[in-house]
Amino acid sequence: MMDLDEIALVRGSLRHLLASAPPAAVPAALVDAGWVELLDVEPAVAIGLLADEHGRALAATPALDLVMLHGAGLRVDTTTSVVLAPMRRLAERGATGAASALLVDGLVLTGHQRAERFVVACDDGLVMLGSGSVELTPIRGGDGTLALSRAAGSLDAGPDATIAPASAWVGALAAGRRFLAGELIGVSEAMLATTVEYVLARHQFGRPIGAFQAVKHRLADVRVAVSAAQSALDTAWTDTDPLTAMAAKCLAGRAHRLAATHCHQVHGGIAFTVDHGFHRFIRRGQMLDALLGSADHLTREIGQQLISARRVPRTPELRAPVVTDA
Repeated sequence: MMDLDEIALVRGSLRHLLASAPPAAVPAALVDAGWVELLDVEPAVAIGLLADEHGRALAATPALDLVMLHGAGLRVDTTTSVVLAPMRRLAERGATGAASALLVDGLVLTGHQRAERFVVACDDGLVMLGSGSVELTPIRGGDGTLALSRAAGSLDAGPDATIAPASAWVGALAAGRRFLAGELIGVSEAMLATTVEYVLARHQFGRPIGAFQAVKHRLADVRVAVSAAQSALDTAWTDTDPLTAMAAKCLAGRAHRLAATHCHQVHGGIAFTVDHGFHRFIRRGQMLDALLGSADHLTREIGQQLISARRVPRTPELRAPVVTDA
């Protein structure tokens, strides 16, 4: 178990890496820095810190590829990209059909130029495709800085292309949802920190607006929601049930929505301006929420699974957050 000083050191290294390395170089930089070794020993620390710093910095990298490869039980390969499901309700895979008749329609992350191969989930399991097998088209709109691309193609991958059973995608989805939950929490934390700084500096009637009760209540609501999402994520790391990973991402998405609403309102009219930059936190969170299942979709899915299983998962343990150098 790492102590707080070691965690702070890892966090600082990841922060520097995300600030200095171009997106396509981040996977190799993580491997060179020993992050994969930490991932094997303490995945909650390795992925949790990376996701949190990713969200706070509004970074756009293919780090999620490494996380999902590891979650699927595959070798963490810096030249392999994962085809994610499209941002459509009920879509969980980037392809339909079997390996003998594969219709690819999904998303790939920024930095896909480094990829020599793509992994996509279909009916037969996980299929490995060559980099020239699919057509990539940049996605416009939303958060353009995330630089997602659509992967599309119709092909016969062949029986030898299947590299893992369908169950491996369940692990990949759970890992990806935990990462995205951590990233959404990081975005929300950055929004809250930015807003607290603003309300302490902005004065009305001779006092900082942060002294007004209505402002305090809104920001307190955001803090509670973010803390609850973090507790759910901590539970998801100690529980192998994919349902808890879904719940963690769902709560993280809802926390971001609340932060976007309250923090935007507290900022007032200045947050509507492009020059201020607050819109970047909102746009990024909306895109992250839509990846691998939105909060609305996951809420319905969790409800359906609970009704079918007649079992309620473990309740997250609420506790005071650990303060680091973040």
